[in-house]
Amino acid sequence: MKVIISESQYKNIFESSEKNRKLIVNMINSDMPIDEIHNLTGIEYQQIYELIYDHDFGEDIRCDVAGSIIINIIENTDLINTRINYYRSMISLEVRDEFLDFYYRDPDYVIEGSATPFMDGCIMPVNIFYFEVIDSGEYDNESDTPLLHSKLDGSKYKFRTIKQIVDFMNEDYLTLLMNQIDAGIEYYLDIINSREQ
Repeated sequence: MKVIISESQYKNIFESSEKNRKLIVNMINSDMPIDEIHNLTGIEYQQIYELIYDHDFGEDIRCDVAGSIIINIIENTDLINTRINYYRSMISLEVRDEFLDFYYRDPDYVIEGSATPFMDGCIMPVNIFYFEVIDSGEYDNESDTPLLHSKLDGSKYKFRTIKQIVDFMNEDYLTLLMNQIDAGIEYYLDIINSREQ
C-alpha cells in the first residue's frame, strides 16, 4: 500500500523532525541523560539516537559517558550489531546488569565472558567466565580469570558524535575483542594441558 502525502504534509513532518532534533540537542547540551529525555519527550530511543546521530558535541565525549551510551544503544536500538559472524565463529553480545557480555563459538571453542568498553575509564576489560574445548568436552569455569584488557586512550577512541561511537562498536570493537579472546584461548589451553600432565 502506498501512502500519498502532500508537499505541505511533508514539510510539516520535516519541520517536526528538525524541531525534535533541536530540542534533544538542547537537552543533551544541558547534560540531560538520554533516559530522561526519552521519559520527558516520549520519543523512542531509536529515534533520539537517529536525530542526533551526526551531531558534533563540540568536545570529546568522556570515556564513562561513551560507555553508558554504548550500553543504552545496545539495550534500546538496533544501531549496533549484536550478532556477528566472524570467519568461522559466531559472537553475540548482550547487556546484563550494566555489563556487555559476549558468547563466542567457533568449531573448536566456546567462550563466555564480559567485555564492556569504557567501563573503567578508557580501557576495555575482558573477563572470561567459561571456556570449553568442544572436541574433548573439557571446560574451565573456576580458574582465576586472566587480566585481559585493551587500552582505548588513543585519538582513534575519541568520539564527538554518536555515529563515531556506533562505528567503533560495529568495526573496531570486534577486532579488539578477538585479540583478547585469542589471548584467553592460549591461557586456558595452558591450564587444561597442565592438568593432563
